[in-house]
Amino acid sequence: NADGAAAAQAITRAAEGNCAIAQYYLGTLYQSGELVGFDDVKAIRWLTAASDQNYPPAMNALANAYALGRGVPEDDVRAAELWRRAADLGHPGAMVNYADALERGTGTTQNTGAAIAYYRRAAAQDDDAEARDRARSALQRLEATGAIK
Repeated sequence: NADGAAAAQAITRAAEGNCAIAQYYLGTLYQSGELVGFDDVKAIRWLTAASDQNYPPAMNALANAYALGRGVPEDDVRAAELWRRAADLGHPGAMVNYADALERGTGTTQNTGAAIAYYRRAAAQDDDAEARDRARSALQRLEATGAIK
């Protein structure tokens, strides 16, 4: 539809103008095929551009792509590093994703204590209910296994 095409053009212009938020949004649109055609190569290009500007949602989305091998070769080390950077910038979903990587030792050295710390940070925030709930569930599971003293 014309409105969708106009929106996609406006987002593309903003992304080309180096707006990290637009780059992130355009990358997610290419991942889903919404408003623009599905294109993993373009999705990764735009998510990388936004991630390079330290935009946490883009770092988290790009990390997810690396973890899944979606549009890039699967790379758990790269995924964990991006999740850590986004988590340290306050992104709740990345906090949980990085905590999970730490807990499992996927792409990083296994460290249950550090995982618990990231889960606690995510569980304490109220910006992202899904991340908060995932973190709280993980903390309950870890408490049940005796990992939390």
